[in-house]
Amino acid sequence: MMKYFLSILLASLLAFTVADAQVVNTPHSSKKTTTTSKTTKAKNNTKARNNTKSKNNGSSSKQKSGSTASNRGKNQEPNTNKGNFYREIANPNVVNNRSSHLKVSKVILKDNETIIEFVYTNIADDGKSYYQWCTINRNSYILANGAKYALNYAEGIKVSPEKTYFSQSGELLVFKLHFDGIPQNTQEFDFIEDESSNWRIYGICLTESAAQHSSANARATSANTPEENFNLGEKYYYGNGVSKDYTQAVYYYRKAAEQGHAKAQNNLGYMYQNGKGVSQSYTEAVKWYRKSAEQGYAAGQSNLGYMYQYGYGVSQSYTEAVKWYRKSAEQGYAKAQYSLGSMYDNGNGVAQNHTEAVKWYRKSAEQGNAYAQRNLGHMYQYGKGVSQNYTEAVNWYRKSAERCNALGQNDLGCMYDKGYGVSQNYTEAVKWYRKAAEQGNATAQNNLGWMYENGYGVQRELQMARIWYQKAADQGNENAKNALKRLGY
Repeated sequence: MMKYFLSILLASLLAFTVADAQVVNTPHSSKKTTTTSKTTKAKNNTKARNNTKSKNNGSSSKQKSGSTASNRGKNQEPNTNKGNFYREIANPNVVNNRSSHLKVSKVILKDNETIIEFVYTNIADDGKSYYQWCTINRNSYILANGAKYALNYAEGIKVSPEKTYFSQSGELLVFKLHFDGIPQNTQEFDFIEDESSNWRIYGICLTESAAQHSSANARATSANTPEENFNLGEKYYYGNGVSKDYTQAVYYYRKAAEQGHAKAQNNLGYMYQNGKGVSQSYTEAVKWYRKSAEQGYAAGQSNLGYMYQYGYGVSQSYTEAVKWYRKSAEQGYAKAQYSLGSMYDNGNGVAQNHTEAVKWYRKSAEQGNAYAQRNLGHMYQYGKGVSQNYTEAVNWYRKSAERCNALGQNDLGCMYDKGYGVSQNYTEAVKWYRKAAEQGNATAQNNLGWMYENGYGVQRELQMARIWYQKAADQGNENAKNALKRLGY
């Protein structure tokens, strides 16, 4: 199952909701600072293209394979002996791919072995973050003609609990999974990592390759079903078997959306909101989000709530934002649960209620939402809606930090710095401050400057202190500005 951490890397207008005024841990300043800018808010909205649990939900793998193999879960050299039967199908068509990041690039059929070659991209749905690592469940299997065929070994990807790491956004991972051989006359089969995982691909077709269907335009002009048009839009959006083309993606999303396809309506709204393949238009974005939301699609409801919260394409209305966030959150949509929690936290559109805020933050955090994890840690640290508990605060800050959330990293650094909920450890504090600072978090940059200035957890080095103070000051951090004056700069 895919496991990953989110890291904010790329600039974009669209973002997920953050609480309008959140206290940021600043142990090396005379007061706490708050973040209220729309830019900060913009960093957290995600596209929410599919109404399924995302890889960052961290859901556990429980599916048992139909058979076992002594070498399962090991990374081995592939068997290059083709045997008597050998067949390759490049870019096979698939009926339903539950993951927007995992694609089948090749299927190899042998006498006693079936090999699937995958291409995985680590760019997250929000377009600004990336998954730091992935792994494959050792109980993955393929289902053909009603029978399960076990995973024997993986090539190019680590098997859980080991992880394959990425160093930056935009990396592609090509890997192969080797399974027991399926019957030679199989028409199609399914790949399932785990029933709770997004890495499930149904209807991998062995009779016709994607190359035989490369004329997507001709197919779309025929009487395609809404789902077919939507899938063509997805192909062009992600470049699956065709060149990535946002304009073509919009074309097919629109056809599906006009046929009443809720996911396509949501995606078309996203394209308008971000100006991908079409001129940016918040009004059009709201129009299509609303159509999707009114069909009960959770991602569309969450996105419509976001537009109301910040007044994009509609008059700002916290009440309407809460209404749509709630509809989505009650369906279990993690991003909307986080947003609804923030509305209760700040009293926007509802009476301020920290207990309700904690309730919704927890629901989202338990699904792996890094922002909700950070905010839940904040509630525990300051005793808002729950009894103050530094140990629980550290627990949730760490979960957020390990998903590369800069706020969570800074907060975890502060807990180590102060010795709250953990033994005081300046080295660990510096480690987490640095991770957040390198993502551009001004508070963490100021905190790291303080550590260098005073030699806490690092060798005292005023030049490095000045560098980090300057980075924070350039973002308007007043504590860093004062520190530079104190140092004579």
